Amino acid sequence: MRTFEQGFTLLELMVAMAIFAALAVSGWQVFDGVNRARDRAQVHAERLAELQFAYLQLQQDLSQIVPYQIPVEPTAENNQDQPLDPKPFAKLDSQSFSFVRFADPDPRFQFSPALERIDYVFDHERLIRKKYLAISSDRNTDNQRPSLDSVVLTHVSEGRWQAYLPKISATFPNEDTTNNNKEAASGEDNQNPPLLLPKGVQLTFKHQGEPITWQWAIVSDSQIVLQAAKNKASPPSNNNANNQNTANDNAASSDNNSSPTPNDNSSNRPDGLL
Repeated sequence: MRTFEQGFTLLELMVAMAIFAALAVSGWQVFDGVNRARDRAQVHAERLAELQFAYLQLQQDLSQIVPYQIPVEPTAENNQDQPLDPKPFAKLDSQSFSFVRFADPDPRFQFSPALERIDYVFDHERLIRKKYLAISSDRNTDNQRPSLDSVVLTHVSEGRWQAYLPKISATFPNEDTTNNNKEAASGEDNQNPPLLLPKGVQLTFKHQGEPITWQWAIVSDSQIVLQAAKNKASPPSNNNANNQNTANDNAASSDNNSSPTPNDNSSNRPDGLL
C-alpha cells in the first residue's frame, strides 16, 4: 500500500517566514528605541550636571561677594573734610561680571589671601570663570596678571548679564548709581546709602538651544565698608590727636590704680576688606 508523506507547503513556509521577519523587525525597533532613549537620557544627565555645577559655583561666589570699594590714596585734596566719592569695584556689562569675594582658605599654605577677584566672561560659546589672587585699584594691571581660568559652561549662546538697581540695568555702575553715591557721600541724601553692589543680578543664555534665566539677590552692607574707606583715606585731625593723647594719659594713670579691662574692638572694624 502506498503512503503519502505530509509536510509544509510552500505557502505555509512563506507565511511563517513573514511572521518571523515581522517579529524580528519589531524586536529590532524596540531594541533601537531603548538604545536611543538611553543615549538621550545620558546626554540630558550630562547637560543637567553641567548646569548644576555652573549654578552652584555662581551661587557660592555671589554668596561670598564683598562690597569692595576702589582704594583712595590720601592726597592734599581728600585729606580735608571733603566727602569721598564712593567708587565700587564691581563692574557688570552684558558680556562680563567682575567682583570681589571672600577667598576660601587653602589648607596647603599657612597664609592665603583673604580676598580674591572673580570675573565671569562669555567667550566663544563658553562661560569662563577667572580668579585673580591679587587685587589693585587699576583693573588694567589686574588683567595683565595671571589668572586661574575654568570653563563653567559650554555650548552657550546669547549670554547676557543684567543688574537690578533695583530696576533692571544693562551696566553697573551707571550714571544713576554714580550720582546716588555722590549725594550719599556729601550727606545730601541720607536715606539712600551708597550702592557698591547691585541689589541682584540676572543671567540669561541659551544652553544647547534651550533658553535659561538665572537670578540671584545680593545682600551686603555697603555702609560699613564705605565708613572704613573714609577712616582709612582721611587722617585724624589735630583735635582728634589731642583727644587721643589725653585718653592715653588717662588710661596710663588708671593702669597704676586698677587692673586693665579688656576692650579691644579692632576685630569689629572692616578695615581688612580694603
